[in-house]
Amino acid sequence: MTLLLSAMKMMQVKKIQELYSSGEFGLIIASNSMRDKLSSKFIAEIEESIEPLVLFMPSQKETAEEDEESIAALAKRVLGISIEVN
Repeated sequence: MTLLLSAMKMMQVKKIQELYSSGEFGLIIASNSMRDKLSSKFIAEIEESIEPLVLFMPSQKETAEEDEESIAALAKRVLGISIEVN
């Protein structure tokens, strides 16, 4: 079971790296939990990059802490767009 989970995490990491390196996307959005799986070297690289812009946001399953920025506030700050949740 542990080996299967480890393989799944590696596939997710590889997919993020492929999307980042492809040059096909200007914006990549991934969950905060995905960020924890990436190497510190890769995180440093994407934090310095503006194209593609990589955003890590809480998923619906992840619990938001009180001091964590809301998705709407993050979109407004980073992208300059307003998101309404109905």
